[in-house]
Amino acid sequence: MVMGPNYEGEIGALPGLVLVPTLSGAELVGALERARFALIGGGDMLSQAVSLRIPTIACPVAKDQGPRIAAFARHGYCVSAVPTELAEAALTAMSGGAFERTRAHLEALGLRNGLEVALEQIAEIVDDPR
Repeated sequence: MVMGPNYEGEIGALPGLVLVPTLSGAELVGALERARFALIGGGDMLSQAVSLRIPTIACPVAKDQGPRIAAFARHGYCVSAVPTELAEAALTAMSGGAFERTRAHLEALGLRNGLEVALEQIAEIVDDPR
């Protein structure tokens, strides 16, 4: 579990849970790319998870995030949860097919990694014989 630089609370040790205080942006995206699913807030990481096609349970951790999460959930791009029901939401999503449905919605978007697209376009420009 990545806590992030803004987290000020404390979490006790839990069996099977590894706590990481913070990661660089690249490290965080790399970890997200390899995740089976993500449990995140409704900020920038929600959009990043969608772009990476990672099934996500999103929980508002700031007052402006509820409407964003609700909009993503309406379109099937994430599962919405409240802080007091995160474990239940994760178990339900894993066993009830929600992640498979979410992944199908995300695949249908056809999003790609923007860096890869930019590098492909630069390569085309460089290789152009004009």
